[in-house]
Amino acid sequence: MSKPLPFFPHSALAWGKADDDDQRWDAALQRWLPSFTHEGEWAEAQNQLLWPDNPFSESLDDPIAAEQSATAVFVTWAERIVTPMLAAVIDHDLASDMAMLSGENHE
Repeated sequence: MSKPLPFFPHSALAWGKADDDDQRWDAALQRWLPSFTHEGEWAEAQNQLLWPDNPFSESLDDPIAAEQSATAVFVTWAERIVTPMLAAVIDHDLASDMAMLSGENHE
């Protein structure tokens, strides 16, 4: 690995919970950027050290550069990590898990 992986767990989780691409970016950026109500992931010391400039402000006009951008890498890892995690959580609820553990079958 020649550079740090731009995977930000809180922003990725917000990205994964949103319904469509526009909402995903809005949700992720709300968690990433500081506001009056929270510091945002970008304000964390390790992220300030590794990404002093906002990695999501890159120009995506050049298709080759865009494919290797922090934004594209973030989306790739969010899809690989968060999407399956959320799918597993959504498929289960407490009642079905308790029924499974107790040996009951409610089909």
